[in-house]
Amino acid sequence: MVWWRGLGAGILIVSLFTLYMAYGRLTKTGTTTWDKEEQCQLVYHRIRPLRVITLGGAIAVIYALAIVGYVIDA
Repeated sequence: MVWWRGLGAGILIVSLFTLYMAYGRLTKTGTTTWDKEEQCQLVYHRIRPLRVITLGGAIAVIYALAIVGYVIDA
C-alpha cells in the first residue's frame, strides 16, 4: 500500500502528489491511510536539531571522501 498510496508506484509526478497528500494526512490526523488499514501504531516527532547536524556532517564526510578519491585517481 505504501508503494501505491505513498510513493505513487515510483512515477515522479504521481509520487510528488501522493507524498504531499500522505504528509498532509499524517500531520493532520497522525496516521496515513495504509497505517490505518493495517492498524499500525505510528509515532510522529519533529526532527531534532542534533539529528539534522549529524546528517549534515555525515553527508559532508561522504562528499569529502568522494572528492579525495577523485583527486587521488586523477
